[in-house]
Amino acid sequence: MHENARTKIKDTIREILNTPAIAFTGRTGHFDFSLYEVLANELNKRKIKFKIDKLSCWIIFDAAKKHYFQAISTTDAQAVNDFVNTLCSIYCETPMDYSIDFHFRNIKIDMKPIDYEFVSIKSGEDVSFGLFEKKEKYAIVSIKSNGFFSSGYPSSFFKNILQDLKSFVFLLKSANLIKLGKKDLSSSMFLSMSGYGDNIQIECINNKYNWMNSSASISESINNFLYNLVLTNDVEPEEVIKKIDESLLLLNSLIKINTKESLRVRAAIDWLVQSEITDDETMAFIQICMGLESVFGDDDYEGGLTTILSDRCAYLIGRNIKDRRFIKDTFKKIYQIRSKIVHGVRNHLSDDEDHLRHLAHYYLERSILKEIKNLDL
Repeated sequence: MHENARTKIKDTIREILNTPAIAFTGRTGHFDFSLYEVLANELNKRKIKFKIDKLSCWIIFDAAKKHYFQAISTTDAQAVNDFVNTLCSIYCETPMDYSIDFHFRNIKIDMKPIDYEFVSIKSGEDVSFGLFEKKEKYAIVSIKSNGFFSSGYPSSFFKNILQDLKSFVFLLKSANLIKLGKKDLSSSMFLSMSGYGDNIQIECINNKYNWMNSSASISESINNFLYNLVLTNDVEPEEVIKKIDESLLLLNSLIKINTKESLRVRAAIDWLVQSEITDDETMAFIQICMGLESVFGDDDYEGGLTTILSDRCAYLIGRNIKDRRFIKDTFKKIYQIRSKIVHGVRNHLSDDEDHLRHLAHYYLERSILKEIKNLDL
Protein backbone atom coordinates (compact mmCIF):
# COMPACT_ATOMS: atom_id res chain seq x y z
CA MET A 1 0.00 0.00 0.00
CA HIS A 2 1.01 3.61 -0.54
CA GLU A 3 2.63 5.20 2.53
CA ASN A 4 -0.08 7.88 2.68
CA ALA A 5 -2.72 5.16 2.95
CA ARG A 6 -0.79 3.45 5.75
CA THR A 7 -0.50 6.77 7.58
CA LYS A 8 -4.26 7.30 7.38
CA ILE A 9 -4.91 3.79 8.68
CA LYS A 10 -2.51 4.31 11.60
CA ASP A 11 -4.07 7.69 12.45
CA THR A 12 -7.52 6.10 12.42
CA ILE A 13 -6.35 3.27 14.70
CA ARG A 14 -5.00 5.87 17.17
CA GLU A 15 -8.28 7.77 17.03
CA ILE A 16 -10.24 4.61 17.81
CA LEU A 17 -7.95 3.88 20.77
CA ASN A 18 -8.63 7.37 22.08
CA THR A 19 -12.41 6.96 21.67
CA PRO A 20 -13.51 4.26 24.14
CA ALA A 21 -17.19 4.53 23.19
CA ILE A 22 -16.59 3.75 19.52
CA ALA A 23 -18.70 0.90 18.08
CA PHE A 24 -20.72 0.38 21.28
CA THR A 25 -21.89 3.78 22.45
CA GLY A 26 -23.88 2.66 25.47
CA ARG A 27 -27.19 3.57 23.87
CA THR A 28 -29.40 0.53 23.31
CA GLY A 29 -29.36 -0.52 19.67
CA HIS A 30 -26.98 2.27 18.67
CA PHE A 31 -23.57 1.52 17.21
CA ASP A 32 -20.98 3.86 15.76
CA PHE A 33 -18.80 2.11 13.16
CA SER A 34 -17.84 5.29 11.31
CA LEU A 35 -14.09 5.06 12.05
CA TYR A 36 -14.05 1.37 11.15
CA GLU A 37 -15.72 2.34 7.90
CA VAL A 38 -12.81 4.73 7.29
CA LEU A 39 -10.44 1.76 7.69
CA ALA A 40 -12.51 -0.38 5.33
CA ASN A 41 -12.70 2.35 2.68
CA GLU A 42 -8.93 2.84 2.76
CA LEU A 43 -8.21 -0.90 2.56
CA ASN A 44 -10.66 -1.33 -0.31
CA LYS A 45 -8.68 1.07 -2.47
CA ARG A 46 -6.16 -1.73 -2.95
CA LYS A 47 -6.25 -3.27 -6.43
CA ILE A 48 -7.32 -6.73 -5.27
CA LYS A 49 -10.61 -8.63 -5.53
CA PHE A 50 -10.99 -9.02 -1.77
CA LYS A 51 -13.15 -6.39 -0.08
CA ILE A 52 -13.41 -5.90 3.67
CA ASP A 53 -16.28 -4.25 5.54
CA LYS A 54 -16.48 -2.11 8.66
CA LEU A 55 -17.72 -4.95 10.88
CA SER A 56 -14.74 -7.12 9.94
CA CYS A 57 -12.43 -4.19 10.70
CA TRP A 58 -14.02 -3.86 14.14
CA ILE A 59 -13.71 -7.62 14.85
CA ILE A 60 -9.99 -7.55 13.94
CA PHE A 61 -9.39 -4.42 16.02
CA ASP A 62 -11.22 -5.82 19.05
CA ALA A 63 -9.38 -9.17 18.92
CA ALA A 64 -6.00 -7.50 18.43
CA LYS A 65 -6.56 -5.06 21.30
CA LYS A 66 -7.53 -7.87 23.70
CA HIS A 67 -4.46 -9.86 22.63
CA TYR A 68 -1.83 -7.13 22.72
CA PHE A 69 -2.99 -5.30 25.85
CA GLN A 70 -3.45 -8.30 28.13
CA ALA A 71 -0.65 -7.19 30.46
CA ILE A 72 0.18 -3.76 29.05
CA SER A 73 -1.65 -0.51 29.65
CA THR A 74 -3.13 1.40 26.72
CA THR A 75 -1.51 4.49 28.27
CA ASP A 76 1.97 3.10 27.57
CA ALA A 77 3.12 5.27 24.64
CA GLN A 78 5.61 2.74 23.25
CA ALA A 79 3.09 -0.10 23.55
CA VAL A 80 0.47 1.97 21.74
CA ASN A 81 2.92 2.85 18.97
CA ASP A 82 3.87 -0.83 18.53
CA PHE A 83 0.20 -1.81 18.49
CA VAL A 84 -0.69 0.78 15.86
CA ASN A 85 2.14 -0.37 13.56
CA THR A 86 1.34 -4.05 14.07
CA LEU A 87 -2.40 -3.67 13.55
CA CYS A 88 -1.83 -1.59 10.42
CA SER A 89 0.29 -4.43 9.02
CA ILE A 90 -2.41 -6.97 9.93
CA TYR A 91 -5.07 -4.94 8.14
CA CYS A 92 -2.84 -4.67 5.08
CA GLU A 93 -2.28 -8.44 5.12
CA THR A 94 -5.97 -9.13 4.55
CA PRO A 95 -7.20 -11.40 3.04
CA MET A 96 -5.78 -14.02 5.40
CA ASP A 97 -5.10 -17.72 4.96
CA TYR A 98 -7.21 -20.16 6.99
CA SER A 99 -7.55 -23.88 7.53
CA ILE A 100 -11.08 -24.95 8.47
CA ASP A 101 -10.98 -28.32 10.24
CA PHE A 102 -14.11 -30.49 10.42
CA HIS A 103 -13.88 -33.26 13.04
CA PHE A 104 -15.79 -36.34 11.85
CA ARG A 105 -15.64 -38.36 15.07
CA ASN A 106 -17.94 -41.09 13.73
CA ILE A 107 -15.67 -41.78 10.74
CA LYS A 108 -13.13 -44.02 12.45
CA ILE A 109 -9.87 -44.07 10.55
CA ASP A 110 -6.16 -44.13 11.37
CA MET A 111 -4.14 -42.69 8.52
CA LYS A 112 -1.18 -40.51 7.69
CA PRO A 113 -2.11 -36.97 6.59
CA ILE A 114 -2.93 -36.54 2.90
CA ASP A 115 -2.23 -32.91 2.08
CA TYR A 116 -3.39 -31.09 -1.04
CA GLU A 117 -3.69 -27.46 -2.07
CA PHE A 118 -7.34 -26.93 -1.17
CA VAL A 119 -8.82 -29.93 0.68
CA SER A 120 -6.85 -32.37 2.83
CA ILE A 121 -7.48 -35.08 5.42
CA LYS A 122 -5.78 -36.31 8.56
CA SER A 123 -6.57 -38.32 11.68
CA GLY A 124 -7.65 -36.83 14.98
CA GLU A 125 -7.52 -38.61 18.31
CA ASP A 126 -10.12 -39.05 21.04
CA VAL A 127 -10.18 -40.99 24.27
CA SER A 128 -12.69 -43.83 24.37
CA PHE A 129 -14.33 -44.50 27.73
CA GLY A 130 -14.75 -48.08 28.92
CA LEU A 131 -13.05 -50.81 30.93
CA PHE A 132 -9.86 -50.14 29.04
CA GLU A 133 -9.15 -46.55 28.11
CA LYS A 134 -7.89 -46.35 24.56
CA LYS A 135 -7.35 -43.62 22.03
CA GLU A 136 -9.50 -43.74 18.91
CA LYS A 137 -8.58 -42.20 15.59
CA TYR A 138 -11.09 -40.37 13.44
CA ALA A 139 -11.14 -38.27 10.26
CA ILE A 140 -10.49 -34.54 10.17
CA VAL A 141 -11.21 -32.88 6.84
CA SER A 142 -9.23 -29.66 6.44
CA ILE A 143 -10.29 -27.05 3.89
CA LYS A 144 -7.97 -24.17 3.06
CA SER A 145 -9.41 -20.79 2.23
CA ASN A 146 -8.46 -17.16 1.90
CA GLY A 147 -10.44 -14.18 3.21
CA PHE A 148 -11.54 -13.11 6.66
CA PHE A 149 -13.47 -15.19 9.15
CA SER A 150 -14.42 -14.88 12.80
CA SER A 151 -16.97 -17.25 14.36
CA GLY A 152 -20.13 -16.93 12.30
CA TYR A 153 -19.08 -13.86 10.33
CA PRO A 154 -19.06 -13.34 7.42
CA SER A 155 -21.39 -16.13 6.33
CA SER A 156 -20.36 -15.86 2.67
CA PHE A 157 -16.87 -17.09 3.63
CA PHE A 158 -18.33 -20.26 5.10
CA LYS A 159 -20.69 -21.01 2.22
CA ASN A 160 -17.73 -21.67 -0.07
CA ILE A 161 -16.14 -23.87 2.59
CA LEU A 162 -19.31 -25.94 2.91
CA GLN A 163 -19.56 -26.31 -0.86
CA ASP A 164 -16.08 -27.86 -0.95
CA LEU A 165 -16.96 -30.12 1.98
CA LYS A 166 -20.17 -31.29 0.31
CA SER A 167 -18.20 -32.06 -2.85
CA PHE A 168 -15.82 -34.24 -0.85
CA VAL A 169 -18.74 -36.02 0.83
CA PHE A 170 -20.32 -36.61 -2.59
CA LEU A 171 -17.13 -38.14 -4.01
CA LEU A 172 -16.64 -40.37 -0.95
CA LYS A 173 -20.25 -41.56 -1.18
CA SER A 174 -19.87 -42.17 -4.92
CA ALA A 175 -16.78 -44.28 -4.15
CA ASN A 176 -18.93 -46.23 -1.67
CA LEU A 177 -16.67 -45.22 1.23
CA ILE A 178 -19.16 -43.45 3.51
CA LYS A 179 -22.87 -43.61 4.23
CA LEU A 180 -25.40 -42.33 6.75
CA GLY A 181 -25.26 -44.65 9.73
CA LYS A 182 -26.14 -45.01 13.37
CA LYS A 183 -24.49 -42.87 15.99
CA ASP A 184 -21.39 -44.36 17.61
CA LEU A 185 -22.07 -44.70 21.34
CA SER A 186 -18.45 -44.21 22.42
CA SER A 187 -18.18 -41.04 20.33
CA SER A 188 -21.50 -39.78 21.67
CA MET A 189 -20.27 -40.36 25.24
CA PHE A 190 -17.03 -38.51 24.58
CA LEU A 191 -18.78 -35.62 22.85
CA SER A 192 -21.28 -35.31 25.69
CA MET A 193 -18.48 -35.19 28.27
CA SER A 194 -16.42 -32.75 26.21
CA GLY A 195 -19.33 -30.40 25.61
CA TYR A 196 -19.75 -30.99 21.86
CA GLY A 197 -22.93 -33.06 22.13
CA ASP A 198 -24.01 -34.53 18.81
CA ASN A 199 -22.17 -31.82 16.93
CA ILE A 200 -19.42 -31.65 14.36
CA GLN A 201 -16.52 -29.71 15.89
CA ILE A 202 -15.32 -27.01 13.49
CA GLU A 203 -12.02 -25.19 14.07
CA CYS A 204 -11.22 -22.05 12.07
CA ILE A 205 -7.44 -21.74 12.19
CA ASN A 206 -5.78 -18.50 11.10
CA ASN A 207 -2.49 -19.69 9.62
CA LYS A 208 -0.48 -16.70 10.90
CA TYR A 209 -2.24 -15.29 13.98
CA ASN A 210 -3.39 -17.99 16.37
CA TRP A 211 -5.12 -15.42 18.59
CA MET A 212 -7.58 -15.00 15.73
CA ASN A 213 -8.52 -18.70 15.77
CA SER A 214 -12.17 -19.42 16.44
CA SER A 215 -14.80 -22.12 16.31
CA ALA A 216 -17.84 -22.17 14.07
CA SER A 217 -21.29 -23.68 14.01
CA ILE A 218 -23.52 -24.75 11.13
CA SER A 219 -27.25 -25.30 10.74
CA GLU A 220 -28.78 -28.19 12.65
CA SER A 221 -29.77 -30.04 9.48
CA ILE A 222 -26.26 -29.90 7.96
CA ASN A 223 -24.69 -30.78 11.31
CA ASN A 224 -26.92 -33.85 11.76
CA PHE A 225 -26.15 -35.04 8.23
CA LEU A 226 -22.39 -34.70 8.65
CA TYR A 227 -22.36 -36.08 12.19
CA ASN A 228 -24.08 -39.31 11.14
CA LEU A 229 -21.68 -40.15 8.32
CA VAL A 230 -19.75 -43.39 8.88
CA LEU A 231 -17.45 -45.62 6.86
CA THR A 232 -19.09 -48.43 4.89
CA ASN A 233 -18.01 -52.03 5.27
CA ASP A 234 -18.02 -52.63 1.53
CA VAL A 235 -14.42 -51.63 0.79
CA GLU A 236 -11.37 -53.54 1.96
CA PRO A 237 -9.38 -51.58 4.58
CA GLU A 238 -6.28 -51.38 2.38
CA GLU A 239 -8.38 -49.84 -0.41
CA VAL A 240 -9.97 -47.16 1.79
CA ILE A 241 -6.91 -44.87 1.95
CA LYS A 242 -6.31 -45.28 -1.77
CA LYS A 243 -9.89 -44.31 -2.64
CA ILE A 244 -9.79 -41.35 -0.23
CA ASP A 245 -6.59 -40.13 -1.91
CA GLU A 246 -8.18 -40.52 -5.36
CA SER A 247 -11.27 -38.58 -4.26
CA LEU A 248 -9.12 -35.81 -2.79
CA LEU A 249 -6.99 -35.56 -5.90
CA LEU A 250 -10.10 -35.32 -8.07
CA LEU A 251 -11.72 -32.68 -5.86
CA ASN A 252 -8.60 -30.52 -5.67
CA SER A 253 -8.25 -30.68 -9.45
CA LEU A 254 -11.93 -29.72 -9.82
CA ILE A 255 -11.42 -26.69 -7.57
CA LYS A 256 -8.14 -25.65 -9.17
CA ILE A 257 -9.25 -25.46 -12.81
CA ASN A 258 -12.03 -23.02 -11.80
CA THR A 259 -13.72 -22.98 -15.23
CA LYS A 260 -17.39 -22.27 -15.92
CA GLU A 261 -17.91 -26.00 -16.39
CA SER A 262 -16.23 -26.95 -13.10
CA LEU A 263 -18.17 -24.25 -11.24
CA ARG A 264 -21.42 -25.65 -12.64
CA VAL A 265 -20.46 -29.17 -11.57
CA ARG A 266 -19.61 -27.99 -8.05
CA ALA A 267 -22.89 -26.08 -7.83
CA ALA A 268 -24.78 -29.18 -8.97
CA ILE A 269 -23.06 -31.28 -6.29
CA ASP A 270 -23.99 -28.66 -3.70
CA TRP A 271 -27.67 -28.85 -4.69
CA LEU A 272 -27.61 -32.66 -4.73
CA VAL A 273 -26.09 -33.04 -1.27
CA GLN A 274 -28.34 -30.31 0.10
CA SER A 275 -31.35 -32.28 -1.17
CA GLU A 276 -30.13 -35.22 0.93
CA ILE A 277 -29.73 -32.98 3.98
CA THR A 278 -33.17 -31.37 4.00
CA ASP A 279 -36.11 -33.02 5.75
CA ASP A 280 -38.64 -31.43 3.39
CA GLU A 281 -39.16 -33.77 0.44
CA THR A 282 -40.72 -31.04 -1.70
CA MET A 283 -37.75 -28.74 -1.11
CA ALA A 284 -35.41 -31.67 -1.82
CA PHE A 285 -37.15 -32.16 -5.17
CA ILE A 286 -36.72 -28.47 -6.08
CA GLN A 287 -33.04 -28.57 -5.06
CA ILE A 288 -32.45 -31.58 -7.29
CA CYS A 289 -34.04 -29.69 -10.18
CA MET A 290 -31.75 -26.73 -9.45
CA GLY A 291 -28.84 -29.15 -9.65
CA LEU A 292 -30.02 -30.40 -13.04
CA GLU A 293 -30.19 -26.81 -14.26
CA SER A 294 -26.64 -26.23 -12.99
CA VAL A 295 -25.44 -29.09 -15.19
CA PHE A 296 -27.58 -28.58 -18.29
CA GLY A 297 -28.48 -24.88 -18.26
CA ASP A 298 -26.63 -21.95 -19.81
CA ASP A 299 -25.43 -18.71 -18.23
CA ASP A 300 -28.21 -16.84 -20.03
CA TYR A 301 -30.79 -19.56 -19.28
CA GLU A 302 -34.11 -18.00 -18.25
CA GLY A 303 -36.30 -21.08 -17.82
CA GLY A 304 -38.88 -22.52 -20.19
CA LEU A 305 -36.30 -24.66 -21.95
CA THR A 306 -37.46 -28.03 -20.66
CA THR A 307 -37.03 -29.73 -24.04
CA ILE A 308 -33.43 -28.53 -24.37
CA LEU A 309 -32.59 -29.61 -20.82
CA SER A 310 -34.21 -33.01 -21.25
CA ASP A 311 -32.35 -33.56 -24.54
CA ARG A 312 -29.02 -32.67 -22.96
CA CYS A 313 -29.64 -34.98 -20.02
CA ALA A 314 -30.77 -37.86 -22.23
CA TYR A 315 -27.77 -37.65 -24.53
CA LEU A 316 -25.30 -37.28 -21.65
CA ILE A 317 -26.36 -40.30 -19.58
CA GLY A 318 -28.56 -42.35 -21.95
CA ARG A 319 -27.00 -45.65 -22.98
CA ASN A 320 -29.10 -46.28 -26.09
CA ILE A 321 -32.08 -44.95 -28.06
CA LYS A 322 -34.66 -46.57 -25.77
CA ASP A 323 -32.92 -45.29 -22.64
CA ARG A 324 -32.67 -41.75 -24.03
CA ARG A 325 -36.37 -41.74 -24.96
CA PHE A 326 -37.32 -42.81 -21.42
CA ILE A 327 -35.06 -40.15 -19.85
CA LYS A 328 -36.54 -37.40 -22.04
CA ASP A 329 -40.12 -38.39 -21.22
CA THR A 330 -39.57 -38.65 -17.47
CA PHE A 331 -37.42 -35.50 -17.39
CA LYS A 332 -40.33 -33.54 -18.88
CA LYS A 333 -42.69 -34.95 -16.25
CA ILE A 334 -40.23 -33.96 -13.54
CA TYR A 335 -40.12 -30.40 -14.85
CA GLN A 336 -43.88 -30.13 -15.24
CA ILE A 337 -44.20 -30.85 -11.52
CA ARG A 338 -41.31 -28.53 -10.73
CA SER A 339 -43.00 -25.65 -12.61
CA LYS A 340 -46.28 -26.16 -10.77
CA ILE A 341 -44.54 -26.10 -7.40
CA VAL A 342 -42.34 -23.09 -8.20
CA HIS A 343 -45.29 -21.07 -9.54
CA GLY A 344 -47.45 -21.82 -6.52
CA VAL A 345 -49.97 -24.13 -8.17
CA ARG A 346 -48.92 -26.99 -5.87
CA ASN A 347 -46.83 -27.36 -2.72
CA HIS A 348 -45.96 -31.08 -2.73
CA LEU A 349 -45.52 -34.23 -4.79
CA SER A 350 -48.33 -36.77 -4.70
CA ASP A 351 -47.62 -40.30 -3.49
CA ASP A 352 -47.60 -41.68 -7.03
CA GLU A 353 -45.16 -38.93 -8.12
CA ASP A 354 -42.60 -39.43 -5.36
CA HIS A 355 -40.70 -41.93 -7.49
CA LEU A 356 -39.90 -39.03 -9.84
CA ARG A 357 -37.92 -37.37 -7.03
CA HIS A 358 -35.77 -40.49 -6.70
CA LEU A 359 -35.43 -40.70 -10.47
CA ALA A 360 -34.39 -37.03 -10.70
CA HIS A 361 -31.81 -37.66 -7.96
CA TYR A 362 -30.47 -40.60 -9.98
CA TYR A 363 -30.29 -38.51 -13.17
CA LEU A 364 -28.44 -35.71 -11.37
CA GLU A 365 -25.94 -38.03 -9.71
CA ARG A 366 -25.15 -39.81 -12.98
CA SER A 367 -24.90 -36.49 -14.84
CA ILE A 368 -22.45 -35.04 -12.32
CA LEU A 369 -20.20 -38.10 -12.47
CA LYS A 370 -20.31 -38.08 -16.27
CA GLU A 371 -19.49 -34.37 -16.43
CA ILE A 372 -16.57 -34.81 -14.02
CA LYS A 373 -15.27 -37.53 -16.30
CA ASN A 374 -15.71 -35.26 -19.33
CA LEU A 375 -13.63 -32.56 -17.63
CA ASP A 376 -10.69 -34.96 -17.96
CA LEU A 377 -9.18 -34.04 -14.61
